[in-house]
Amino acid sequence: MSGRIPILRRLRRDQRGAAVVEFAFMVMPMLMMLLGGIELGYLAYSKTVLEGAIRQASHMAATGQYSADDIGDEVRERLARIGAVDDDVEIVTRAYGSFEDVQKPEPLTSDVEPLGGAPGRGDCFIDLNGDGQWSEDASQAGLGASEDIVYFEVTATYPLLFKMMGKLLDADEGRMTLVANATVKNEPFGDEREPAVERCIS
Repeated sequence: MSGRIPILRRLRRDQRGAAVVEFAFMVMPMLMMLLGGIELGYLAYSKTVLEGAIRQASHMAATGQYSADDIGDEVRERLARIGAVDDDVEIVTRAYGSFEDVQKPEPLTSDVEPLGGAPGRGDCFIDLNGDGQWSEDASQAGLGASEDIVYFEVTATYPLLFKMMGKLLDADEGRMTLVANATVKNEPFGDEREPAVERCIS
């Protein structure tokens, strides 16, 4: 028993290997910080690519020289750089007659009882999108006519570089979803849209 005491005292004073233990405690936080920094940098790059893609799409649409398919191909080609394949990209285009109409319902010209809410029988409205019925969004699908206002929204989902960063970045199953939008006025490249008419709900 007495022989063990000096050994225990020597072990208690022995500092050899302390650096290895300290490094083991530090390596995981340092590694997480390093990977997190790389992932945040890639996130910033991905946002830049997405914003560049939607700017290019809006410029192409404004000229009237490209179809929706041409623009979609251009956007998807750019977003492939961050790993967003075809099924990971959603492109929405809506055309409006003016900036004031963007993402707004068709305006009512008369509102009978009961007031407020969705229009009912006897209410009249301006049919801005020409579909014959009142719409909560006054847009027409597609790229619009000459001098229309076109709203673009692109949603892209791409895989994280490090899936372990998913919880930190609130990414679902190791995939990050980004959304960007842009609004542009078409150039006077051809025929303008038909004038809106007033309609009443019978």
